[in-house]
Amino acid sequence: MASILDEIRSKIDLVDLISQYLPLKKVGSSYRALCPFHSEKTPSFYVSPQKQIWKCFGCNRAGDHFKFIIEYEKVDFKEALKILAQKAGIELKKIPKEIRTKIDEIIEIHKIAARFFHEKLFLNQEVLDYLKKRGLKNETIEDFQIGYGAEGLFDFLVNLGFEKQIILDSGIFYEKDFEVFNRFEKRLIFPIYNLKGLIVAFSGRSLNSEEPKYVNSPDTLVFKKGEIFYGFHLALPFIKDKNQVFLVEGFFDLILAWQKGLKNVLAILGTALTPYHIKIISRLTNNLVFCFDNDEAGKNATIKSAILATMKNLNLFQAIYDKKDLGDFLIEKDVNDIKVKELLDFWLENFKEEELIEFLPQFLAATEVKRRIELLKKIKNYGKIKIEWLVEEIEKAKKSLPKIEIEKEDKVEEIKKEKISRYESLVEILISLAYGMNKKEILEEMKEFLPEDLSKYESLWEIRYEYEKSVNKNLNEYLNFLISEIKKEFYRKKIEEISKSEINEEKLKEILELTKKLKELYAKKKKEK
Repeated sequence: MASILDEIRSKIDLVDLISQYLPLKKVGSSYRALCPFHSEKTPSFYVSPQKQIWKCFGCNRAGDHFKFIIEYEKVDFKEALKILAQKAGIELKKIPKEIRTKIDEIIEIHKIAARFFHEKLFLNQEVLDYLKKRGLKNETIEDFQIGYGAEGLFDFLVNLGFEKQIILDSGIFYEKDFEVFNRFEKRLIFPIYNLKGLIVAFSGRSLNSEEPKYVNSPDTLVFKKGEIFYGFHLALPFIKDKNQVFLVEGFFDLILAWQKGLKNVLAILGTALTPYHIKIISRLTNNLVFCFDNDEAGKNATIKSAILATMKNLNLFQAIYDKKDLGDFLIEKDVNDIKVKELLDFWLENFKEEELIEFLPQFLAATEVKRRIELLKKIKNYGKIKIEWLVEEIEKAKKSLPKIEIEKEDKVEEIKKEKISRYESLVEILISLAYGMNKKEILEEMKEFLPEDLSKYESLWEIRYEYEKSVNKNLNEYLNFLISEIKKEFYRKKIEEISKSEINEEKLKEILELTKKLKELYAKKKKEK
């Protein structure tokens, strides 16, 4: 097993791995981001490309590739191993069949079904012609693995050895009057990928006047509609590169945008934007561009979504184009023809006063205070709404704000800090400064107050040093403070250890001597002040 772990680590760069989940920024020789494991405003999560380790200096979590996946994905080691092996392109032949879970089988069914639908598409010229008419190229059809809901999939899966119940549990089929039906039959098929890049659901579009126009997979063990974006598996690196995401409503809007070169784009799956969606976006970028349909429904969806998004302090923009939806626009025009304007400016320039007063109070109430003041100044300059009235309405609107809470298991605030003693923390910081400031002689001078084995602290010194530089203005002054505090903690620890055992005259003398030294340190600090 150890050789497989080493092979996975060697094939996956830790910075690249974590960049798939967090927007890392380079600082010195390290990378940093806001920690995903606890709530914070100043980044304290650091990744070392040299050591291939990560650590958060806020909650003290640290580890390698496996620890990150276990913590972030909330899975056990076995599942983390499978995730990383897949990313590394390594087949885990040693895992026996007995460990295959229901979830594994449902994922496998979707993988097989997607291939089945995709192959059947190229046997149906009428559907291919429809896609060409919508402006799609063969290469794009391949990229998104678009398919056709031909007959025969159920029997195909049964012949492969899948039980009837697990096939029904996948959500692709349903049973009525003891007969099994494919809910996507004779429809255009769009595979839906989860955040790990696995197919977990489908959406089927009607190819005629049949209603409903779209049929989506129901929620299953592997799929929750309000927690997934369409196109995420392809868009992720482009969102991070551009530090911006375009959000659209429809599959064709996204696919045509991708084909024209706009690749930092996501689509919601026929549902309103949810707090979970906002959480995902905020981890990737601060800049969100709305591209919903140019109709009343699209306008209302943008307003509701903007209220959620501003609660996470995102910068909001509106894409401007002269068609009902982005897909139709891009059939004739190019991505460069899309204009982008700050969302509030767009509203103030295009909405009437009676429209603005319907939602601006709630939008501003959801906005962080500092930004709200800036937006109020902008609104005042436009002169459409009385600011005094708006301020009063904001206070009322605060009571009716939507709750932007994630289910308990996903709440980052609920993850407790890793326990580490103050002494250990101080030692770690001292070593990072001694190495980073090229003052290693301090470690020799402090030898009697430090642990014998410093290796576990030395392995983190680069990323700890980058962090300390970012939060301390005067490192020399901080270094002196550390020396004093480590000595105090050392004496306290010694006194505590001795006190736990049976006290005799000799031990009492030692406690008194250590207490005297501790008092001297406090007196020295008081004198310096």
